[in-house]
Amino acid sequence: MTRTLVAMLAALACAAATAQDAYPATPVRLIVPAPPGGANDIIARIVGERLAERLKQPFVIDNRPGATGNIAAEMVARAAPDGYTMHIGNATIYLVNPRIFTKLSFDAEKDTLPAALIAELTNALGVAAASPYRSVRDIVAAAHANPGKLNFGSGGNGTTAHLFGELLKARTGADMVHVPYKGAGAMLTDLVAGRIDFTLENLPAVAPFLKSKQLRALAVTSGERWPLAADLPTMREQGIADFDITSWFALMVPAKTPRAILDRLNEATNAVLREPETIKRLEALGARTLHGDVDRTLAYIRSGSRGWIDAVTAARLKVD
Repeated sequence: MTRTLVAMLAALACAAATAQDAYPATPVRLIVPAPPGGANDIIARIVGERLAERLKQPFVIDNRPGATGNIAAEMVARAAPDGYTMHIGNATIYLVNPRIFTKLSFDAEKDTLPAALIAELTNALGVAAASPYRSVRDIVAAAHANPGKLNFGSGGNGTTAHLFGELLKARTGADMVHVPYKGAGAMLTDLVAGRIDFTLENLPAVAPFLKSKQLRALAVTSGERWPLAADLPTMREQGIADFDITSWFALMVPAKTPRAILDRLNEATNAVLREPETIKRLEALGARTLHGDVDRTLAYIRSGSRGWIDAVTAARLKVD
């Protein structure tokens, strides 16, 4: 190799390193796979606002709802791997969609990469205040005594409430009927009225109804008691073996994003998540913050994948 070529390669490497050290040098596009107002959007705005302050560049929120997150994820999968386009990822996009959509033009697990964990949420099994069921055991026993008579509601096919309900059926062998709605709001209204028997909706969605005493929560889906609802038992404590599943949120970037940029983004995100005000705002949603370097972020997502895959398998969903 000639001295000239060595010098050129060294110069290119130095330029690349300098560009990565300066990251970000222009505004960053943060795509949200949901419309304004939901958990994905609120979390994106909380974290994006603080990252902009810390990294001295705007994080521009771009809401791209549709196809249960696939629209946003594909935009990132196809973007330049330079750290300037990312989205708020979750288990539905990363683990569920690749297993239920038969005609995806990208692979979320291969084409995108989690740069930083943000937060996790638990779901809660909720019943109407007037419901005769006082525990998960009561529900399972009633379902076994009356096959096909009990039902559970969700905000639609493929939502966490649907998948977790199917997982409950699989874990207990109970014959229960799924009732999908066009959104969690309508479903919760019917649950309060006693038109359906229970739901396994995320805790932030049911929390206002718990506070007003229109609903009662019988358990949480996390493996351990949820710090923000410590009085609620886990599904395991209610006799449902091998039920440990939560929802998570992470910053997702194109898969070939340089490690130096990943580390810079990860370090800044972890710093933001340690700020008392950020913790307070996320806890107000019922979420708890997560931390970890790039390697731990990927390990966390992979370690929690089995429950999600089991839920998808139990639901037997396929979408063309």
